[in-house]
Formats: sequence, C-alpha cells, structure tokens
Amino acid sequence: MRRWTIFFLALLWSAVGFSQEPDKTMEIVIKNYLEVLESKNTKARLEALAKVNEFKSQYPNFKMREFDNFMSGKIMAASTKNWLANLSSPNAGIRHSTLHVLVRMKSDFPYLDMSGFNAILKKMCEQDPVAHLQVDAKIAAIYLNNSELAQAIKIVEGNSPGDTFTHIHLAMDKAFEKLNPKPVK
Repeated sequence: MRRWTIFFLALLWSAVGFSQEPDKTMEIVIKNYLEVLESKNTKARLEALAKVNEFKSQYPNFKMREFDNFMSGKIMAASTKNWLANLSSPNAGIRHSTLHVLVRMKSDFPYLDMSGFNAILKKMCEQDPVAHLQVDAKIAAIYLNNSELAQAIKIVEGNSPGDTFTHIHLAMDKAFEKLNPKPVK
C-alpha cells in the first residue's frame, strides 16, 4: 500500500502543477489508485480514501469525477451490505462503531448519497434496545441526509464514537440557536 501511495502522490503532485484536468499520465495513476481502493484490505482502502480526501481538500478544482464515481459505485455497493448487517448486529458496540464509520464517510465525502441507510436508521431510532444508540442513530440519520451539515460539521479523526456524536449534536444545537434566536417553550 505504501508503495502505491508514494507512487500516486508523486505523480499526482507533478500533474497538478501543470493542469487541473487529468492528462493521460494522470488517468493511469488514477486507474492504479482505484485498484488500491478496490482492495479487500480494509485498512489499505481507508488509507487510500483518506489520501483522496486530503488531495481533494488541497486541490478543490481538480477534476475528481473518477473518484466520486468510484465512491458512489463499487465501494459503496460492496460496503453497504456489510454496514447494513453490522447495524443489525446484536452487539451494541458493532452497531455504534458502524454508525461512527458512516458519519466519518459522510464527513469526508459530503455529497455521497447515503440514503440507503435510512430504513435501518429509522428502525434503530425506534427500536434499538440501547437508548443512547437510538439517539445516535437519529443524529446519524440527520447528518447522513444533509450535505450542508456534513460540510459544516467535520468529524475529528481519532475521536471515539461517543465523542463524535456529542460533537455533531452540540454543533447542531449551535446551528439551531443561530437560526432560532427566541427560546423554545
């Protein structure tokens, strides 16, 4: 993975210096990098996605259609099945960690369509046996369905799921107070 990352970044930065449109060399680099993103190694995929997000932040005008198409295509199709299964797990820790992964993904890719999780999140909000997971599922449902919110509230890497949902909830409260300055009775 490290070899591909170094190769990718070196070519990517050299190509960016000349153009904001991918040239033929860049298309080859993107193709190679997409192969890493298709890896069965979860850690390698997450590192690759983090690098793509970092690159998108540094060069916002660079055409990233290939990555955006990939995100909303293959990896989401493959991962969604596992995430849906995890959200139905009898283990509360697995359900909570999966909610955390989903909001991290939305934070990194705010325009990613994550509406496929709405039904299971609604079920969790209403029926999860762990009360705080009902609350976190509701927060996740709001966050995953609002691109503006995902752009405004960025998830801090390294935070626990509990800290992440507290951060989102507090940021949502502040936004609500700004929009509704009168106290709610």
